[in-house]
Amino acid sequence: MAQREAEAGMHDTCVIGFETHSTVLDEATGEYPLVISTPVYEGACQVMNAGGTARVVAGGQVEADQGTLLKLPVKAVGVRTDMIVRILTAGFDPDLPGTIYRVLGPAKKTYAATRRFRVEEKV
Repeated sequence: MAQREAEAGMHDTCVIGFETHSTVLDEATGEYPLVISTPVYEGACQVMNAGGTARVVAGGQVEADQGTLLKLPVKAVGVRTDMIVRILTAGFDPDLPGTIYRVLGPAKKTYAATRRFRVEEKV
């Protein structure tokens, strides 16, 4: 029940797999674009801010580091560290599609209704 409810709240879609260069040249850029080869998952997801940490830096200023979590349905298996996540659609944020993240690792939890992964945006 909780898993169904959690998945119903996932309004974004993504594709996840390892990254490789395309064999087709992009005429506009003159480069071989990066693509996700052999996806291990494509479907519902949710990108959210994770609890962050703060540290004092030079001059006594506080610098916040707010992490990002990717939530997937429990049925999503095969996701591994260093895989690439490309957001395909977003239910509420028009700037989110096309965003690419790298999987840092799982964020495990007892009685989880979703699979959670720490991710960082690739720029």
